[in-house]
Amino acid sequence: IRVPDAMRRGLTCEATAKEIAREIARRERWVFLGAGPNWATAREGALKVKETSYMSSEGFETEQFLHGPVAEMDQRATLVALLSGGPGDDRAQSALCAAGELGVLRIAVAAQGVPAAAAEHAIEVPAVEEWLSPFVLVIPLQFLAYFVALERGTNPDTGREDQPGHARAVAHYRL
Repeated sequence: IRVPDAMRRGLTCEATAKEIAREIARRERWVFLGAGPNWATAREGALKVKETSYMSSEGFETEQFLHGPVAEMDQRATLVALLSGGPGDDRAQSALCAAGELGVLRIAVAAQGVPAAAAEHAIEVPAVEEWLSPFVLVIPLQFLAYFVALERGTNPDTGREDQPGHARAVAHYRL
């Protein structure tokens, strides 16, 4: 499958993301996990949440998460694991199982054919080679960030620059 075609097909997850966003919006913390090329995708997901929902969020490489930050997780958190079909998926599945013991809301964003049994919600995207998977796996993250912002009553397009204090702050670093 060609990447542009996979991305177009990935857009069909919009309604699922909108539905899941209602539940995420009630949480206080949001963590994204990715391995291999999707470590950067996890970081991008966290950045979008901060920009749109003004919510505490972080993106971790899966192993990094399992060796420390998992201690911060509880029923106030959401965990999104990116499952590309690559060698890091087993550890991501372990992270999803561990998070379930802690009452964390678990979401798997998974390439078609990759199991996501240890999650309350799954969003399936077309499978592509792992090194190309960030192009497809980021689509549901963008939708989730957007719809959570709407659920929380924030404007996903402004980065809070519509608020006077933030507008003044931005003036200090924007050229």
